[in-house]
Amino acid sequence: MAAGPRSSLYAVVLAFHPRLGGTPQSPERFIPGLRAGGRYARHAPVVQRILLRTALFLVPASALWALLPLIAASRLGLGSGGYGVLLSALGAGAIGGALIVPRARARLSANALAAVASLAYAAALAAVALSRNLGLTIVVLLPAAMAWTTFLSTANSSSGS
Repeated sequence: MAAGPRSSLYAVVLAFHPRLGGTPQSPERFIPGLRAGGRYARHAPVVQRILLRTALFLVPASALWALLPLIAASRLGLGSGGYGVLLSALGAGAIGGALIVPRARARLSANALAAVASLAYAAALAAVALSRNLGLTIVVLLPAAMAWTTFLSTANSSSGS
């Protein structure tokens, strides 16, 4: 019987012995590690720019997530099922955002993409705040979530420039 690719794979796996000498004897403790990370963030301008940009987007942008139950109940007269529909629109928009990010990155710089996403989210936030129509609110939540996803993925993968 001839040795096939599967038996060759088994031979390689059995013969492989990784070196384990590179691991530290005792891992860094949590609090000292947290302090070291804080020092790095405090002294690394790139990290400071990324954190500042993200905070400047997330703090006001979180208003939509915080106020969406109130918008659903008070402004649109919806119950928990209607609130679920609004959250579903955000989920669908987030999926759409994940699909468009690669094409948008090919056309725009990280700074331009973050600016476009921020402006789109701000416009959507204003439209949701003013809307009294369920259909319009759902339509506006789609690009809002696309902008949210686009901004956060851009901020998470940027070099802070």
